[in-house]
Amino acid sequence: MDIETIQTELYQKFKTVEEASLRYFKSAHVSQESEERYRLLADNITDVIWTTDFLFTPYYISPSISKWLDYTAEEYMKLPVEKQLTPESLERAVRKLYEQVLKLERGELDESIPITIEHEFYHRNGSIIWAESNISMIRDSKGIPVGLLGISRDISARKQIQKQLQDAHADLEKRVKERTADLIATNEQLIEEIENRKNAEEALRISEIRYREFIDNAPIGIFTIDLDGRFTYANQACQKLTGYSSEEWLGKPFMPMAHIEDIPIVKAKIQAGLNGEKTISPYEIRIIDASGKTLWIEIAAESLFEKNKNNMNERVGFQAFVKDITERKKAEEELQNTNKALNESLKNLRKAQSRLVQSEKMAALGDLVAGVAHEISTPLGVGLMSASYLNDSTEKFYDQLKSGQLSRSEFEKYSRKAKEAASLVLNNLTQAAELLNSFKRVAVDQSDDEKRVFDLNRYLSEILISLQPKYKRTRHTIAINCPESFEINSYPGVFSQIITNLVMNSLIHGFEGIEEGRIIILVKAEDSNLMIHYTDNGVGMNPGTVNKIFDPFFTTKRGKGGSGLGMHIVYNLVTQKLNGHIECTSVPNEGVAFKISIPIEA
Repeated sequence: MDIETIQTELYQKFKTVEEASLRYFKSAHVSQESEERYRLLADNITDVIWTTDFLFTPYYISPSISKWLDYTAEEYMKLPVEKQLTPESLERAVRKLYEQVLKLERGELDESIPITIEHEFYHRNGSIIWAESNISMIRDSKGIPVGLLGISRDISARKQIQKQLQDAHADLEKRVKERTADLIATNEQLIEEIENRKNAEEALRISEIRYREFIDNAPIGIFTIDLDGRFTYANQACQKLTGYSSEEWLGKPFMPMAHIEDIPIVKAKIQAGLNGEKTISPYEIRIIDASGKTLWIEIAAESLFEKNKNNMNERVGFQAFVKDITERKKAEEELQNTNKALNESLKNLRKAQSRLVQSEKMAALGDLVAGVAHEISTPLGVGLMSASYLNDSTEKFYDQLKSGQLSRSEFEKYSRKAKEAASLVLNNLTQAAELLNSFKRVAVDQSDDEKRVFDLNRYLSEILISLQPKYKRTRHTIAINCPESFEINSYPGVFSQIITNLVMNSLIHGFEGIEEGRIIILVKAEDSNLMIHYTDNGVGMNPGTVNKIFDPFFTTKRGKGGSGLGMHIVYNLVTQKLNGHIECTSVPNEGVAFKISIPIEA
């Protein structure tokens, strides 16, 4: 049902009680002494008290509206409703009121429970102010509904805190992904008055004789205490909240009702008021009700003044508004416990990830060991075979020499074969030694986190020697373009891990289906940074893969041996261990490029 239809039906339903409403407000009266007492109380409250008939004609708005919205009560009552509420709040307010009218007609509305809503007001400067209103129905002496009574409170600070808690919780949910569930569900019901306002002065005159009912029937607790901290007034909501009767409130000190651990808070607030602080900011404490149950309440207080015989404002006590926040405190405690559990889960996930990263490093080193061992076995086998052949030839030569049967041709033949065998032994053992020494330096550096000065050009060559078993039987090539004798003071093992992971990533992923892959590693000094440009001419990646390339456990080879930690290790080594920066660019079928920038120490 659209908003215009709802407004029309509300008008027709409330038109029938308009005359009764007007008669009630014009005929209501109290004694002058009582009127002055309750007017004093209402005019000094922090929250905003207001009343309307069922046609939303305002009869009163308390002066405290100026503290909220920077309007006087007279100015605010003249504002059109669209300049008071946001459009969303206005529409939901009309719908909420319509629902309440239907419940009232069906006899389903429990009028002992005030309606609590949260909505948004426009401040004079255009900003948005969040407010919470508690609304109850006013009936005349015959029990006929004649209007609405409401008290509104600024809850912008609480909404901001709630949003911060929600943002923090949402951030934790994002970081632990599917291991959390939605913890906060906000169900806000917004309602506010509609229709144009009538003359402010007439509304104020009628409202002055209604102060007692405003305070006594307010949907939230209102009480006053004198300068000695003893209750001088408590409305029905206070009595209902605590279970104490009016007689048990009046004349009694506030302290025995407060929780023993929160008494210092109450004393400090009262002392602040006595020291000259007129408005006491809202604070939360625990109280003990008549049944011994502990309740959480929120108190907003303000100094209460009266005119003395010299017509000067004299502080006579404090007035306070009380709201039961027990359920909200339970929800906040549950949220804190959940956040604590989420933090613990995140800590465990990080520990598990660290163990997996270390395992991946050791697995890569083990794979390198296997390849180097296979490469060393070939020159060692050739060297061993040549040495064995040389040994047999020498024994035969020695026997011929000893028996005197050695001819010149046999001597020349032996000398030629011995030279060839010795050359084979020397070349193959030298090749094995170089491969073993390169691997030894790279392997030791990968397992040792020591910082030292080393020649980067030479070290990169040693890394490629240790990686040759991975690509020597292919037509792939790797070229290094680095200045000669380029010495730096850094962590060689970190460079070994970075280059090894980049090369293996190209061999496994980039050159899939490519026979002649080409890798170029360009190294140069630029300002005070070491720049490494790594490129290949492989199959490249789509934008989605590029965006996730450094994410832990992301792999396109899931189920085929890929752990998804190789590039994550590279990212952590560059950004954390070397305090550098790495970025990846790629286009499908056009290869990949990694740009690494690392600060150089003097």
